Amino acid sequence: MLRLLRTKQNLFRPGARRLPPNVRPGPDSIQLQRVKIRRKWFRPWIFLGSAAIYYACYQIYTTSVFSILGKWLDEQYANMSAKERKLLEKEIEETDASFFIPLPGTTHMIEPRPYRGSDPEWKQFAQLSRDPKQITDVKYTLAQYVRKAIEGHPIISRDFGKDWKLTRTWFDVNYPQRPPPTFERQGICWDDDGISIATQPVDSATVFKLQRTLMPTAATLSLWSFSTTLAKHNFWTMAKYLGYDAKPDPSSQLEQTLDRLRQHIGKTQSRPPPPVPDTNSLESKSAETKDLAPTTKRQTADGAAAGSTPSAPPPEGTAQEASGKGFPQAIRPFSRPAPEGSEQKIPSAKDIYGVKEVSATTTGAWQAMRQKFRRVWRPVRPFPPRGSVEFRGLVEVASSKASIVVDVQAFYDPKSQTIDTKTMVLGLRTLKPRQMAPAR
Repeated sequence: MLRLLRTKQNLFRPGARRLPPNVRPGPDSIQLQRVKIRRKWFRPWIFLGSAAIYYACYQIYTTSVFSILGKWLDEQYANMSAKERKLLEKEIEETDASFFIPLPGTTHMIEPRPYRGSDPEWKQFAQLSRDPKQITDVKYTLAQYVRKAIEGHPIISRDFGKDWKLTRTWFDVNYPQRPPPTFERQGICWDDDGISIATQPVDSATVFKLQRTLMPTAATLSLWSFSTTLAKHNFWTMAKYLGYDAKPDPSSQLEQTLDRLRQHIGKTQSRPPPPVPDTNSLESKSAETKDLAPTTKRQTADGAAAGSTPSAPPPEGTAQEASGKGFPQAIRPFSRPAPEGSEQKIPSAKDIYGVKEVSATTTGAWQAMRQKFRRVWRPVRPFPPRGSVEFRGLVEVASSKASIVVDVQAFYDPKSQTIDTKTMVLGLRTLKPRQMAPAR
């Protein structure tokens, strides 16, 4: 009966099958077999040796570091005055001695309840609504902030000047019915009572920055746009080499041409102007050319003109320098030679022929990546502080060359009487030049 319960031999494992007697190796043949030796995971002498080493290191560190540091702190505390000791004790009482380690994935948003009539924030709203002078001061401060921002903008200052004046302002004051949402997260708290799981509030700016870091949507979409544009360019280039000439996209070609023109204009503007020739030197050169009479020269057997002395061959060093410092003309690594009469500059990576070809190929892809990033990317703006009032409206500023209308959204805290610049949003509504030329 017990033979029926025995496991069957595995047919797919040749090593597991028993060999018949006539196939088994003889006593003279050597047969290698694998043997697995299991070691004990717990060795008392290793455990005791490690404990002794750790204890010795702990004693050495405490006696050589903590003891010296403790003596120095005792001396500093003894030299302090009574007033300084009271301030130090007060700071120690106010500081939180707990150590908090946040747990990932535990952050959640909490929707607050609406304000009550007895809340201090609502009382501040009522007090602000009865003070029109304070509201006017806040509007004027926002308008001046917008004017200074426009004056400090480099492109607007370059094209339309730096002298701007306020012409018209319009603001609407909104009193919120409830405070902005808050965030909380769980973590391991280590304090005087021990180690426990606790919950702490988190700033909204920290939460939004963490979300931006973990999910970089703008960077991912920009890289995807770069990859697709470059893949299309390489595909159509390969198709053109194979004989299939498709119609190119005029918009992409126009963008690439404009980008190359901008780069060329920037390079030409950065170059120094050519030196102005001296009039005296020009007059002397013209006089010398007039003194030389035209003569008819015949060619000799060696190819030189009759009456002329054959020029001496240049030295080896000069010929080697003229050919690209030891490289033949066909394999010169730098495509742009140094102009004559100018100081020889150290070549950079941009002057290498392969780098220039790659940059010319990826111009359209970089342009698409920049456009996608500008379209998708938005700055991280946290929630406004609790008890703040929203000011939303338009500000118009004008100069002698143009007028600009700006959308403004800001939050004012009546308790601290400050404007929160972290949540302020400025957007260009219209830009009207004083003088306009026809489009064609």
